[in-house]
Amino acid sequence: PSMAGSWLIDYDNGFQLTVEVSMFGEVTDVAAGGRTTQMLPWGANSYKGKDSNYEDWYYIPELHQPPESFKWDYWQFDSGVLRVRHFLLNDFGRSPEGSPEFVTGGIGYRNTYDPLIGEWD
Repeated sequence: PSMAGSWLIDYDNGFQLTVEVSMFGEVTDVAAGGRTTQMLPWGANSYKGKDSNYEDWYYIPELHQPPESFKWDYWQFDSGVLRVRHFLLNDFGRSPEGSPEFVTGGIGYRNTYDPLIGEWD
């Protein structure tokens, strides 16, 4: 799918994350020792995966370390840009879409490498 590949995410709180998305929807956090989770369509068999504010988004469970941290993301791919909403159980923030337990948002861009000049775009 068009979402497969390497993505660099810049979170609004200054954190950066590089992830690899497989053609099967597996998401790997490159910096976390290769921790992998499955990108799920909205409404997947999970309480957090059914937030009605994110019906057109993907649910990303437990990508961040440690896995018992009760963190999750919603991602939306749109015209080569990845929109991210990051959540933490019992956090007090509210997302731009109105959902509770919001921590921060972010924007991701596809990592591309130009072998002719040996640089990343």
